[in-house]
Amino acid sequence: MKKVLALVLAAVLLCGGLIACTKSGSAGDNRIVGTWNLTKGVSSGITIDASRLDMEMAFVFDSNGKASMIYNGETTDGLTWKLSGNVVKLGVSGVDLYDFAFDGDTLTLEQDGTKLIFEKK
Repeated sequence: MKKVLALVLAAVLLCGGLIACTKSGSAGDNRIVGTWNLTKGVSSGITIDASRLDMEMAFVFDSNGKASMIYNGETTDGLTWKLSGNVVKLGVSGVDLYDFAFDGDTLTLEQDGTKLIFEKK
């Protein structure tokens, strides 16, 4: 139960940091374009399927460098993204807030030892 709480807390912290300003950014690689859904979380070596977290979380990346986040049915627009090496930088108003590791099949956000793993729909 402690692991589930840690994953939910990490997701809530991510959401809190993104529900704010708006503005467009620069696009990167078209491999990122599309919808990426949270599929699992990993904390202290324990993997938990996203369906057990009782929440929906996804990111939609457009080809024009804009992105939005879907969290439990609510959409937050006005995010920006760019690809730098194997890192997708997600931000607001040109300020990078989060770095997702990109390996071609998954986007992984690691925060405080907890990983949230997203796969393209």
